[in-house]
Amino acid sequence: MLIVRPEAGISEPADLANKKIATPQLGNTQDVALRKYLLDNGLGAQESGGNAQVIPSANADTLNLFKQGDIDGAWVPEPWATRLIQEADGEVFLDERELWPEGAFVTRAMQPYCA
Repeated sequence: MLIVRPEAGISEPADLANKKIATPQLGNTQDVALRKYLLDNGLGAQESGGNAQVIPSANADTLNLFKQGDIDGAWVPEPWATRLIQEADGEVFLDERELWPEGAFVTRAMQPYCA
């Protein structure tokens, strides 16, 4: 889920421009999903010539950065999304299930091939 700080003023994808968004780790599921979402919405990560700053950060560090206002949002798995909401007043901007047909995440769709 992509959780944002209300003070960040993010209400549509274009608002992610020039924002700092954390992911749990460079190249993990949430990081890849965020980068694709940015590209799909005409944005991109700064290191690739885009205008959104993607910050790989451990989930516990992300919670602290969020509370301190050092990041504008975070694309994180559970239980971290819920913790950002409950402990840091975050708001759901995007539930990743909306991006996948019938709510099936890519990792779930690949299960038959990973046995």
